[in-house]
Amino acid sequence: MNASVNSEIPEQVATQKLIGEQMLDRLQHHYNNDTDVIFDDKIAKGHGFFYLPLHRAGTEFVVGHTGHGCQQVVSDLKNKVSIAYVSNGLKTGLYDLCRTYSRLQDSIYDVIESRLRNSQAIL
Repeated sequence: MNASVNSEIPEQVATQKLIGEQMLDRLQHHYNNDTDVIFDDKIAKGHGFFYLPLHRAGTEFVVGHTGHGCQQVVSDLKNKVSIAYVSNGLKTGLYDLCRTYSRLQDSIYDVIESRLRNSQAIL
């Protein structure tokens, strides 16, 4: 599997091609925000996904899942953006604690925020 393949399903979810509006509304709300014994960190979870903090481009969190080596697939349901990061090296960390993924996500959201600012300036 590659990043392109891994991002297809979250992209179809975010754009309502795979699920309906009612289920998409459900996905936008987590139901568990406890300390995870594996990660020893407080992590919001629900519906089989992690709800990871973002606080950029008008989005509070992304919905997704992480794997070994900092691999992850996340979807920003508000901005309809999906990010898939696949690695063949074993790195430690979760979500934004993975430096390589964090730099990728920061670059993507720099572009999104720039476009949002430009579109607001036109109005």
